[in-house]
Amino acid sequence: MRIPRTSNGAKVNSTSCVCAMTRANDVQVNLSKQFPSCVKLVTALQVPGGKEQYLDLPKKFCKKHLPIEDGTHIFVDENEKEYSIGYRFRTCRFRIGWRTFSNGNELLKGDALVFHLIGRCKFKVYIVRSCRPTKVDGAVQNPKKDVFTRTENGDQIAEGARNCMRVKEENQDLFWDDSDQEDIKERLKSDHTPSPSRDNICSNVFGSIRFSASVLKFQDVKRFEDFKICVDGLILDSEFPVDAKRTYYKLCCSQKMFLHGRMTLSSKLVSGMISETSNIADAIQSTTLAASLHNLESWDNTLKAFEDLRMNVGFLRTRIDVLVKISRKYRTIHESNSAKSAQVEEKKIALNEKVSTMDALQKSITALEESINSLEAEIDGEEEGLGFEFSKIASAPW
Repeated sequence: MRIPRTSNGAKVNSTSCVCAMTRANDVQVNLSKQFPSCVKLVTALQVPGGKEQYLDLPKKFCKKHLPIEDGTHIFVDENEKEYSIGYRFRTCRFRIGWRTFSNGNELLKGDALVFHLIGRCKFKVYIVRSCRPTKVDGAVQNPKKDVFTRTENGDQIAEGARNCMRVKEENQDLFWDDSDQEDIKERLKSDHTPSPSRDNICSNVFGSIRFSASVLKFQDVKRFEDFKICVDGLILDSEFPVDAKRTYYKLCCSQKMFLHGRMTLSSKLVSGMISETSNIADAIQSTTLAASLHNLESWDNTLKAFEDLRMNVGFLRTRIDVLVKISRKYRTIHESNSAKSAQVEEKKIALNEKVSTMDALQKSITALEESINSLEAEIDGEEEGLGFEFSKIASAPW
């Protein structure tokens, strides 16, 4: 084993390293077994003063529990301060942002770190200092003596972990099990694309996608210009047209929260879901009563899938449900009225047929009347002629 040194060059003996690792293992044992964790000994590559500073976690742990793509992970220290750290999944290496974390927490060689994965891309980091002599009230504390305190369940834990067994309850909704993680990985395999080379990652920028310097809370968003769409510490505003982003902003404002805030998927999937949600919201507002009921049901099925993935779109589904009910009622009435209209048309046709028949009868009657009148006139004429002739002969002189 190499003997690590402190930042001023002093040696940290192997006993100190073993002491730190032992206490770190005590911390790990008392962590929730529901969420994965690992222990890492701080070496020359992780502390200030080196040519390069980066952190490598065990590859087996990373391959099993971390996303299969480059991105940003959040490290939460013992003071609940959050750091955005760039992650390269091919090398299982954290580089961009690690120097800030290391300097901010004054890490030294020989310290041990316990990484507790409390979210898909979020670690709670417990720092266990190496057993170095320190002065306490003018005396030197025994470096080999571990001071223990008790957790809520009565288990003992090394005081060197600095009472850092707290995990925010607000992060509980970010936890998931391994089966969910494997499902997500399988879905990501089909659309994964190679990430930029390490040489191109020279700042907190991946192309037009930037790392977020801090965690944005929706309460801090006062206007559209303050609105940033962040996923796993990445600002994805450049992925969305202005209209789509404005629509999503209005949706978030209506619920006073980021609709994707509880999701634990990759940034690529989340950005696609946000775009589709904005499209559906615009389509809902522009739909008409005569529009296809299939469209409403299709939108609801899509949003249901998003809701199952913990996106807050229930209010959109509620509106669609109301529209579907009205649309179905309209269709029932419309179908009923269509049937009535068909009956009206049939009766009109029958009436027209009868009218046509009556017109024909009327013409026949008129013709008969004219024939009768003609015959009567003929009869009268003949009778009058014979009567005149009869009278003429009868009254003729002898």
